Amino acid sequence: MEEMAVNRPYDTWDGLVKARLKTLGVEVSSLVSDRAKALIKRAETGLDCLSIPDVFPLSHELAKGYALALCGRLRPAQQALTQAGQRLATVQASHPGSDQAQPAQALVEVREAEVKRWQAVRNASRTHLANLSLTVHPWRLFDSTRQTSQEVERQ
Repeated sequence: MEEMAVNRPYDTWDGLVKARLKTLGVEVSSLVSDRAKALIKRAETGLDCLSIPDVFPLSHELAKGYALALCGRLRPAQQALTQAGQRLATVQASHPGSDQAQPAQALVEVREAEVKRWQAVRNASRTHLANLSLTVHPWRLFDSTRQTSQEVERQ
């Protein structure tokens, strides 16, 4: 539940949280990723939980950077392939059975190879980012205990 407070130092948070927990009759196991000083102090002294920086904005920035760079290569390669395919179709339609289609066919094959190359780079990048998303969150969410590298790898 959320609580509003004008005065928001540690003592305010501590009092509100303790009262709420007592009312509910529950214990809390948590992890604080907010960088607010009062919440960090609350995590370390009041709840005895871990406080780590939030890494999700970082992984989002990494993904954006890679996506922009890769789209800057993949999209033009796909457009060049489309144009080469159209050129080949035009040559084949206007000169059926002639050798004039061979250079156009060769260009289509070159463009296909470029598209496949950039698609492979994109797929490798996505794989690396997916692996990063597993490894940058080293804590089990259900009990806030540290995961081993073997547990992360299994996931």
